[in-house]
Amino acid sequence: PSDNTGPENAHSGQVYAYTEASGANPGDSAELFSPIFDLSALSQPQLSFYYHMYGDNMGILNVDFFDGTTWNEAVWSVSGGQQTSSNEAWIQSVISVPNNVIRIKFRAIRGFDHTSDMAIDDISIQDATSINQLTNITGIYPNPTTGQFVIKSHDLSNAEIYVYTLIGKEIYHNIIDRNDFIVNLKNVTKGVYLIKITDDNKSFISKLIVK
Repeated sequence: PSDNTGPENAHSGQVYAYTEASGANPGDSAELFSPIFDLSALSQPQLSFYYHMYGDNMGILNVDFFDGTTWNEAVWSVSGGQQTSSNEAWIQSVISVPNNVIRIKFRAIRGFDHTSDMAIDDISIQDATSINQLTNITGIYPNPTTGQFVIKSHDLSNAEIYVYTLIGKEIYHNIIDRNDFIVNLKNVTKGVYLIKITDDNKSFISKLIVK
């Protein structure tokens, strides 16, 4: 990446995909296509990836789905700078994928100048029901909630909690450091969200309704 934009390192390993904004024009797009695949055997397909968008004139990153006939564009989309430095942590996004989708496209749209290098890494599709389940979570209440709720758990060691919108944008992240952990989602709009709790390579996923 150019100076003052893009990540300093990959999320993991040594290799990642990024767009080079230098030499391009505002509004130019770059596309990365997945192979064609069959998700019909999966109960709850999920797309997971990490992204980095550091730059003063960052553009737009989209995810598009193809069902064999039509491209459904911008099923997930984020615009503008999401990090404030090249070494700031990558952000994970988790998106539910319909079973009829046979191809995925990452589509990046350049911002106003060269400080619009965006990157993605560690892309995977898996069945949510096959994820190694975390069984230490005993309750999430109240659910529905007005924004504040409690995670009840036991014997967690390195647990982290993430809250995502249904299009996969992370809106909350924290370390769970007690059995009755209070989460307060400030200024969140009404709707349905996804809670993901991870601990030692195991995961717990649940829906959260904010009323």
